Amino acid sequence: MQKFTHYICLFILLLVGSTTLHAQFYQGSQNEFGKNRVQYREFLWQQYRFKEYDTYFYEGGQQLAAFASKVAKKNILELEDVFDYTISDKIQFVVYNTHADFKQSNIGITGDEQYNIGGATRIVGSKVFVYFEGDYVKFEQQIKDGIARVLVGTILYGGNWRDVIKSSTLLNLPDWYIEGLIIYASGNLDRDAESLIRDGVMGGRYEKFNRLQGRESHIAGYALWKYVADTYGENIIPNILYMSRVSRNVESGFLFVLGKSLDTITKEFIAYYKGEYTVAELSKQQIKLTELPIKTKKKRVYTQFEISPDGRYAAYVSNVLGQYRIYLYDITKGKRKKILKAEHKLERIVDYSFPVIAWHPSGGAFAYITEKRGKLVLNSYNIDDKKTTKREIFQLDKVLSMEYSPNGQQIVFSGVDNGQTDIYLYYNIGNRQERLTNDFYGDFDPSFSLDGNRIIFTSNRPDDTLRTGMVPNVIRENRDVFAFDLKSRSPYLERITDTPNIIEQEPYQYDSIRYTFRGDFEGVMNRYVATYDSTISRIDTTIHYRFFTSAAPLSNYQHNLLNYSVHPKNGRYASMAYKNGKYHFYTGLFKNDVLDGVARIEDTDENVEIGQRETGKDIDDGIETVIPIKIYEDDPDSADVDNPEVIDIYNYQFEGEQNFDFERETITITEVEPDNPKYLPKKEGVSRLDSLILPGARNYNINFTTDYVLTQLDNTFMTDFYQNLSGAENLNPGLSGLMKFGTSDLFEDYKIVGGFRIAGSFDNNTFMLSGEDLSKRLDKRVQAFRQSQRYFGSFTVNQVVTYSGAFRASWPINEVFSLRGSAIFRNDRIIPQATDQVSAGREITSQNYAGFKAEVVFDNALNLGLNLRQGIRAKAWGEYYKDPLDFERDFMTFGVDLRHYTKIHRNLIWANRLGASSSIGKERLVFFLGGVDNWLIPKQDNSLPLDPDQNYRFQTQGSPMRGFFTNSRNGNTFAVLNSELRWPVFSYFFSKPLKSDFLENFQVIGFGDVGSAWTGLTPYSDENSFNTTTIESGNLTIEVQNNRDPIVYGYGFGLRSRVLGYFVRVDWAWGVDDGVILDSVFYLSLALDF
Repeated sequence: MQKFTHYICLFILLLVGSTTLHAQFYQGSQNEFGKNRVQYREFLWQQYRFKEYDTYFYEGGQQLAAFASKVAKKNILELEDVFDYTISDKIQFVVYNTHADFKQSNIGITGDEQYNIGGATRIVGSKVFVYFEGDYVKFEQQIKDGIARVLVGTILYGGNWRDVIKSSTLLNLPDWYIEGLIIYASGNLDRDAESLIRDGVMGGRYEKFNRLQGRESHIAGYALWKYVADTYGENIIPNILYMSRVSRNVESGFLFVLGKSLDTITKEFIAYYKGEYTVAELSKQQIKLTELPIKTKKKRVYTQFEISPDGRYAAYVSNVLGQYRIYLYDITKGKRKKILKAEHKLERIVDYSFPVIAWHPSGGAFAYITEKRGKLVLNSYNIDDKKTTKREIFQLDKVLSMEYSPNGQQIVFSGVDNGQTDIYLYYNIGNRQERLTNDFYGDFDPSFSLDGNRIIFTSNRPDDTLRTGMVPNVIRENRDVFAFDLKSRSPYLERITDTPNIIEQEPYQYDSIRYTFRGDFEGVMNRYVATYDSTISRIDTTIHYRFFTSAAPLSNYQHNLLNYSVHPKNGRYASMAYKNGKYHFYTGLFKNDVLDGVARIEDTDENVEIGQRETGKDIDDGIETVIPIKIYEDDPDSADVDNPEVIDIYNYQFEGEQNFDFERETITITEVEPDNPKYLPKKEGVSRLDSLILPGARNYNINFTTDYVLTQLDNTFMTDFYQNLSGAENLNPGLSGLMKFGTSDLFEDYKIVGGFRIAGSFDNNTFMLSGEDLSKRLDKRVQAFRQSQRYFGSFTVNQVVTYSGAFRASWPINEVFSLRGSAIFRNDRIIPQATDQVSAGREITSQNYAGFKAEVVFDNALNLGLNLRQGIRAKAWGEYYKDPLDFERDFMTFGVDLRHYTKIHRNLIWANRLGASSSIGKERLVFFLGGVDNWLIPKQDNSLPLDPDQNYRFQTQGSPMRGFFTNSRNGNTFAVLNSELRWPVFSYFFSKPLKSDFLENFQVIGFGDVGSAWTGLTPYSDENSFNTTTIESGNLTIEVQNNRDPIVYGYGFGLRSRVLGYFVRVDWAWGVDDGVILDSVFYLSLALDF
């Protein structure tokens, strides 16, 4: 056993020694890791200033900023009415052109990682960050979401930083509560949410409400708040929020206002939705398509399911927390292959709109568009040779969808540029694209007609005329299907549908007279077919034809069809659905469709006469065509119904078809005003753009606001340097008050943090000031410390004043991996305190050190809850110091800190850590092994002396090593291996929301530690001073080799939870020293675990 342990220690030592590479072990295991934001471009900000809000934008975002400015006022008033609260502070709207640009921002990233969370408050303020996804409807929903977030935060935590400090310490609300309420108030909900709620309720997952995570918990929270509003009235919501704030408890808010517990409300809302969906599903069908046996994982989101034209292959995208994979699935063999894996799993807003996939008509290759470093890349994967070719796409911000032409020589894009979503034709030969539409309206989901001469797409435009650069007064939510003629390039589109109540998506030509698309009639996305036909509308001197489209559903499923991939020439299509908590993949054939919609779905009456358009043919020559220009009349009853020569086309109806109410048409030769409300469909647009006069754009000037406040009790040093050698009893400064203030500019590119720590005696204090510049890819930090600490020795008392200054630069390789370097200067003034005549004569000494540090940092750990992580955190470093006035004095350390967090089941976490470091040089660092971080009542083992031959100059703690006092071992090298099982008992077992924050975060910990500190090569080497006992008697000195094991072990259990804002840890541990189990040691500390 001893040999095995010996080899383990040798391995650890070699691992440390082979690493010649900040926050080192200054405060035990409290190390700084952190993720990064990577900037690939420079943002030159401008602003529009208004009385109630300001709008910030950069190059290419003027149109987006103008839109945001125009809709902001209306949405602020609406949401203030919902919450019965008026925003007193100015709102800052920050507009990003794309999600890729938004990812480069520093918003929300923090470099000041706190292990003691007590008294920590981060102030978000009234900033609203939005980015353009290619759809102004979604863009406005983001704006409403941000306003709602400001309102909710202000109501719950207060309008200024003083109120926030008082409220945030004790008020901790679950994600479903906050995010669900924001979604309800803002309406920022995608079209799949209704299906997800139905699936969650009917599948029983909402019965375990407390176990829902991420997006599913947010949508469940929305459903609960919507139930409360529908049942008790929307005006009850502000009262619930107020009572939650006053009582600092989620449960009390519902109990005091509604007279019912949260558990009762949860049961009621589940029963309510279950009853609604049970009735609705009586008229719906299960999906009756061929399901592919593709394995899926519950935590992943699947998109872009595209089947090849020959039906042999399918390609699709999976995404989990921003990390996406592209898979190729062989339908005939039932095997899949991963084509691409990119990005990292991070807690951020995920963009599911890319990669975009399209199959080549040959079926032997497919293209996909990725976004890398803010640029668009068109990739083409060949199935036969398994090679990928890449081309950069220029002059576009984003591609939302694409489709190959029938001959494979062209690709049609729905692309975004400067705040507009238009149709582009891309030529494979020449790598260029041609813009086909160019206006404010959104054009989506393009595909080619069967002959390749037309492009079919959906748009929210109100009429069939293309106009350049026009900004409408109304943005319509519903989309209709249009066709663009590639041969004539006519500015007049062919309107296929005109449906105020259906939002069409992914249209394709079905056959020579039919079109198919996905629509959301009655809130569920199903397949539709539209037949394009004509009939005589009336006869006067000319035969007038009315062209119309009659649509009928091809499916009537209970669950949303999430996408629609069609190959009309081969009669194949593919789609996805989300049910029973998983994604399912389906394929179908046109030949199985029943094109008579009424016969197919007898229990529904959903056939819609969609579009109407007239032409006239002269009776005399049979050649002349009269193309009317249509308008919507103010008075629908003004039609000439008494003229027998005029057929009233609005009473015309196919048998079994149901007409929606449309405005009547007459043939009037006049100019159409598309922005005039009387020419718009009955269904109002999502937003009317008020006639707001935009002020002149101003350049942004940096200004700072408070965004971070920390006030707490703590028993650690707040400095980033090693302490002077003074003994193990001085590893902690004593319980003292700590305060920090952080300020940042609007974009969080520049940060300033100041703070101080003062003990009760005022002899021990620390002051610090730091500034960060994160505006470029190279992140820079300057910081300065002044620490004054009084140390009591056996015969002396010294006041040591340390001044330290450092400049750090960090180069992020990507969002989880960075290289860091620091230049440091340090000055120590040792001031002897006069306790007797001898000490009064001692002189003040001063020592200087200049040095540098190099670090390699990796951090992809996800936060699953308080003190709960999943992933890897790793750091390797080296630092070197030298006295510039005495080159004989130098000091060097190097080490590693490796941490791995594994989720065993739900939120049961197994955490492991290896920490090791060594010191070499003329002066050295001593590591005192034992104890825990931020131990409130630390104890020392004074039986083990320091090796006088090591010339120690500085000291630090090697922890955690539970089961022992501090200084159970010491030396210039140390290594510890920690393993913990973290079990949040109540949140693990309880499926309903917990009423108490203490119970929500209560954790039971089982742990084991093993480690040592030593001198020499290994703990078992003869050079290790622990292995030798020196006995002196007169002139005789005897060295005795002892047989004690230099490696110690510890095990035990602990309890954790948040109390009054602090994370409190209590541990009972038993140490094993040389095979002997020692008495238990009790630890009380205030810090998160490693």
